[in-house]
Amino acid sequence: MAADGVIQASVVATTPFKDQKPGTSGLRKKTSAFETQQHYLENFIQSTFNALSDEGSPVHGQTIVAASDGR
Repeated sequence: MAADGVIQASVVATTPFKDQKPGTSGLRKKTSAFETQQHYLENFIQSTFNALSDEGSPVHGQTIVAASDGR
C-alpha cells in the first residue's frame, strides 16, 4: 500500500488451473498447492472478482476478504 493509503493494482499474466473448483467452504487445497504453483491463489481470487463484478451482484461495492485457517 502506498503512503497515501491507496492500493496500487498490478497486472500479472496467468493461466487457469484445472483443479480450482470451489466447494461450499471455498477453495479447499493443501498448503503445498498454494506454495508450489505460481499465482494459484491470485487466479482463484481473480475468478471470484470476475464472477461478482456485475453491478446487480449482491456484493457489488462491498468488501471481500480472503482468509485461511492456517492448516
